[in-house]
Amino acid sequence: MKITTIENLQQALQEAKALPWAWLRYLSRMYIGENPPAVSPHELVEGRFFGENMEIRLYNDGDGLAAVKFTDEPEDVFLDTTVYLRWGFGKELRKRRYVEFDEDGQAYIACTRLVEWKGV
Repeated sequence: MKITTIENLQQALQEAKALPWAWLRYLSRMYIGENPPAVSPHELVEGRFFGENMEIRLYNDGDGLAAVKFTDEPEDVFLDTTVYLRWGFGKELRKRRYVEFDEDGQAYIACTRLVEWKGV
């Protein structure tokens, strides 16, 4: 998996528009579903915009919102798991766990990202 820092928040939000789903955690609410037409960065605590091959993650780094992009690569080793949702947030959320190997050849989960959301 390729991990890239996106220096400009507006650029990150622009790139995020191309992804089909979003998981947004605001100070006063949470949203998961189809990517909304507008995102309010003022109240956003964490945002994850995702699709089959990429996730753009916004997070608070102490100085405001920062952004990073996770992009799949052909050589990635991963495990997909499905989480079944309740309480009006849709039916299913698929997560991808990326496996890497240490110097002794032991496998570990290096990163997890969201892949797909299925609604009501």
